[in-house]
Amino acid sequence: ISTGELTPPVDVAELFNLSGNLTVHYLQRMVSAGSQPVIYIEDYFSPEIPTKHLDWTRFDGDLVKFLSDRLETQLNYFESKIRAAALRQEVAPFLQLEANTPVLSVCSTIYTEENHPVVCSKINFNSNIIEMNIVRVIRNS
Repeated sequence: ISTGELTPPVDVAELFNLSGNLTVHYLQRMVSAGSQPVIYIEDYFSPEIPTKHLDWTRFDGDLVKFLSDRLETQLNYFESKIRAAALRQEVAPFLQLEANTPVLSVCSTIYTEENHPVVCSKINFNSNIIEMNIVRVIRNS
């Protein structure tokens, strides 16, 4: 885990409706299976929620529960977009893959009860290890 402040990527700044060179709190984390990196996660936090004071050494990997237990802001729902993507050059070393390797990419946004986006998570799954199966039930009327 690594945390800090940074100027967010353009898509994150637009999501949070930020202008200028405002910075956001940032959390970078990895999930491994043994010594093999499996998931690389970048979390960006809106200035609307106070995350700088949180004790990240107590973070157990469940971001929604961690924030819900520690913030006064009520979290309501999250929306995720899943797609195939080419692995970005700056992320490739973390997953020990070549840049542009196909990966499963997820962008998740957590919203408050007032429908404000407050967390944007960019998640890359090592596609040599992770696969996803989806089953949808078709209901007959």
